Amino acid sequence: MADSVNYPDVLGAITGGERCNIGVAQAALAVRPRVARAGRPFEVILLLQNACDAAVDVTTTLHLPDVDAKKQRGKFLTRNVKLVIGMAPAEVGYVVLPASTLPDTAVSDAYKVAVDVDVKTLQKPNRIRQADGGGAFSVDYLKPEAKEQFESLKSLTFSTTKRLGRNIIEAPLNLMSGTLGQITDFKPGWVSICRLVDYGDPRPMLHRYADLMRISILPRMKRHETFLPLLETTKNKFSEADFPLYEAEAVLIAKLLTLILEYAAPGENAHGFVTAGNYAISPLIERNPLSIETVPELPHWAQGMLQLVDRDLRVAYHPILAINKLLYEELLYDATVHAFDLVERETGEDLGSPMEMAGYARTLVSMVKNKEPLGFSRVYLPLVLGGILVNDKMPASKESPLDLLRSLSQALDARADELGEDEAALIDMTKRLIDRTGQKYGLRPG
Repeated sequence: MADSVNYPDVLGAITGGERCNIGVAQAALAVRPRVARAGRPFEVILLLQNACDAAVDVTTTLHLPDVDAKKQRGKFLTRNVKLVIGMAPAEVGYVVLPASTLPDTAVSDAYKVAVDVDVKTLQKPNRIRQADGGGAFSVDYLKPEAKEQFESLKSLTFSTTKRLGRNIIEAPLNLMSGTLGQITDFKPGWVSICRLVDYGDPRPMLHRYADLMRISILPRMKRHETFLPLLETTKNKFSEADFPLYEAEAVLIAKLLTLILEYAAPGENAHGFVTAGNYAISPLIERNPLSIETVPELPHWAQGMLQLVDRDLRVAYHPILAINKLLYEELLYDATVHAFDLVERETGEDLGSPMEMAGYARTLVSMVKNKEPLGFSRVYLPLVLGGILVNDKMPASKESPLDLLRSLSQALDARADELGEDEAALIDMTKRLIDRTGQKYGLRPG
């Protein structure tokens, strides 16, 4: 693996760069609290970072002092000497191994606890983190819960001292006198801080699944494969949200959704890279995504697809099914935001700030997902209007663009009785767009 491949170094950000390399894993050891009290429990914390792109099994075995400072045996106790955990590719987390001492354990600042670490790969691994760490990482990209775990771990003092010739890491333990007090129930186990899917930065995910995106997913994002399934899903979703679509309305919305998917690989689908903008995926994976200097903004459907693939690689071989069954709302969000931009540029109307448009799109998606009743205004602005504006660029059905506009006019007339004065401005805007885009095909105004 090229030296340029170096995933975010979460462990190094916690330990200040210190690490112990054990096979394809990186580790560091700490005790919490660092100054323990005799008779009270404490935790042995083993921080682990998977430095490869394969799943691994890690077996940890806790070693406590055999005798205390007065040579008394049996003063250090634990119920869980060994723990086996499975780590996903590139995952970072920590093992919690509870221990305690008897109240009469001799005090000392020279105790050591240790953990034997055995790492086994479950597939052929490729290294994706360099042995000395250093992969760019920002805590801002972590989810709130992971941020709390990160900050909590940063307060600990980690050791990376390894016993000569063995994969056993040692950490110092300072034991002070104490009395038997309220017992804290520390539980052993594995706490995951983040997997690839948890990074807010999509570059590692793009790197990990670039080949699948390039070979199995993007080539399928063509209208002859995506349009008809999206048309049927659109009809079903909007009917469930109490807004049955006329055929022309459904076709225009499906065209808009199809266009977003085609923008993923603009060069292969006769679209300009500038026009595709942030909806283009192929330019991000034509080179090493980790070399991209700024964090790219992926369309929501692509983020969702990467997350699904991370959970189950088989999804990559059935991308259209996954989009219609599991990612339709994410694609609808992308289409809504894009449609707002199209309508605003075409009409010159101020439709709100980017934040307001994004909030509108989230609300629309939530209503569709939860089958809440949709109204005329929410469906037409911006989805149907956006569909009008991409109609002639997307010959995705047997019907001509002119016939489709005529059918939409008829659908608009059919809805007249159910609409009131509040919708009058939107109706006028829709008719103007129909007239304007239809003139090139000989459609007479009005």
